[in-house]
Amino acid sequence: MVTFAAPWCGFAKQLQPEFEKAAQNLQGKAKFGSVNCDVEKAVCGKYNINSYPTVLVFPAKDKANPVKYQGPRTATGIQDFVNSQTK
Repeated sequence: MVTFAAPWCGFAKQLQPEFEKAAQNLQGKAKFGSVNCDVEKAVCGKYNINSYPTVLVFPAKDKANPVKYQGPRTATGIQDFVNSQTK
């Protein structure tokens, strides 16, 4: 799971601690990362990021075709989603 955001975005600021908590709780089960779209414009352009925060899931078996995460923006919601995908 990767968040694409900008540091000035209020919604991204709200998501970040929840995303980090989920990442910590799921260590060893899934990989998490963040991209600052103000700095990494080419990366965000590659994935057509046009709103912040956008969370993409890169499935282990098909990393070339990420899926937009549309679930709850809470640590529990993110964890539940990852757990449902890794069973």
